[in-house]
Amino acid sequence: MGRVATAASEHGKAAGLLVSDLGRLDEFIGMGYTFLVVGIDTMLLTKALQQVRDCCDRAQTTLPAAE
Repeated sequence: MGRVATAASEHGKAAGLLVSDLGRLDEFIGMGYTFLVVGIDTMLLTKALQQVRDCCDRAQTTLPAAE
């Protein structure tokens, strides 16, 4: 991957990546990548659905049991 960033730089181009793991962001910057997109639609959708699920779970614990 570092070769791609180097080749792009040598030709006056930006090397870019879609980054799904923020823990690797510094690694990619260190390789020479200059255009980094953090997160993707599926990650945002997954997070939103987890928040809805958590909200529903909280609501179930506060509602009285059905008779």
